[in-house]
Amino acid sequence: MDLTKPKTVLLLAWLIFLPALGLRLYHIGQFPPPHATDDEYGNVWAGLNFWYNGEFTTWSGLAGKNQHYGIAMFDNNGYFMVSPSFDHPPLFTLTLGALARLTSPERLPQYTSKNIPVNLWRLDLGKIRLFMMPMFCACFWLLFSIVNSALGPATALLTVFIYGFMSFAVAQSRLVISDNLTAVWLLASTWAAWHWIKGSISTSKMRWTIVLTTAAALLTKLPALCQVPVLIAIFVWAKKPREILTVVAGVLLGGSLFLAWNFWLGFEEFLSVMQSQAGRFRGFNAFQIMSGTPKIVDTVDLNFVVIAGWFCALAQVLRRQTSPLFFIIPVYMITFTFFAGDVIFGWYALPLLPWLAMAIAATTCQVYRRPRTGPTLGWMLLFLPAAFQAFYLARPESAMALRYGYAAAAALLIFAYLLPQNRSRHLIRVAMVIILGLIFLREVYDITSDRKSAHLQQAQASRQPRLPPGLFA
Repeated sequence: MDLTKPKTVLLLAWLIFLPALGLRLYHIGQFPPPHATDDEYGNVWAGLNFWYNGEFTTWSGLAGKNQHYGIAMFDNNGYFMVSPSFDHPPLFTLTLGALARLTSPERLPQYTSKNIPVNLWRLDLGKIRLFMMPMFCACFWLLFSIVNSALGPATALLTVFIYGFMSFAVAQSRLVISDNLTAVWLLASTWAAWHWIKGSISTSKMRWTIVLTTAAALLTKLPALCQVPVLIAIFVWAKKPREILTVVAGVLLGGSLFLAWNFWLGFEEFLSVMQSQAGRFRGFNAFQIMSGTPKIVDTVDLNFVVIAGWFCALAQVLRRQTSPLFFIIPVYMITFTFFAGDVIFGWYALPLLPWLAMAIAATTCQVYRRPRTGPTLGWMLLFLPAAFQAFYLARPESAMALRYGYAAAAALLIFAYLLPQNRSRHLIRVAMVIILGLIFLREVYDITSDRKSAHLQQAQASRQPRLPPGLFA
């Protein structure tokens, strides 16, 4: 197929995008299961209470001085209600609350343990989570545009294919979590910087995009500031240090609006909550957890594609001639480690998943084009076990037979190097396509079957009913 024709490439991108979107819509309200994270409810409650009642009221696990409203019960769980809430900046919550009104949520008025009236809301997650889909759409096409410009159409198509069907990304992108929006801001700002460097967009368009997306990131979630050093690194690489002032302007705009919002709500209480936030900074193992034990919410999900992405990212960074885009992952991760506390949730990886997919795609395309011994064996070492896991998921009783098949496949690939070079390359490339096809089937099966959902529900059921921390007793 001729990938030099833009229309052909765009058609293939749409053929990837539509089933990837459909996969996210499939059972969107059932997996992850309700209450897998109560942050979904808290984010929407705050927005709804603001638009209906003018109060930024929701549940929180953070302590302030005067905002305590007492405990409210919902679905047999206790929630410590606060008003106003200072857990996160307001952009995501206010936008979500405005959209959630369209779903006609059921108001559940009640009195807390302190006899204070509050409004909780019964939500249809199948409807609320639909509002995350435009964010996936934006991520998909921004990622495609960036990688197509930087690494070519083949790598771009494989990147969005991996990102679109990675079961870990599918599950996380359904959650009503602000990290879905911060992923958009990171991609949008990178898109503007990269296309400006390539001369595809004007300087004014680039500057406005970066100022607005940087400000929006700060108003969405504080750790989204990780995109600031990413943009600075890109401009330093491009030898355009003056444009760092554009990034600074975005930080000043977002910071000013953020402070103004908190002054309006109550600055003394805001400082009290921020002080309690500081108590969370006890661990320093964010990279270890995110790379070695990826999670869906707080349940470990050893997704192979995510783990392989970190290996491929390292391989790309260590190459002599590599795209500066591959340095987004280490720069972001180094910065994120500063913000990360002792508890690492799975959705923290959302802004990095597009870039991990790019690293896998780039590594795979490089090996496919020039299947040299070292890189090829390294790629097979990573990806061959995952392909055989696809068989195991379908027939777990055949584990021993699969081991023999795995050994035979590994031996066959080693034998391929004894063949004439043309035949060897052909055999290795066919094997790579088969392996990627099996991994694709495994990822689709993983998200559409009941296996993963049952695993999360079992982990959820093993916990005690959710009650507020003893700090609030």
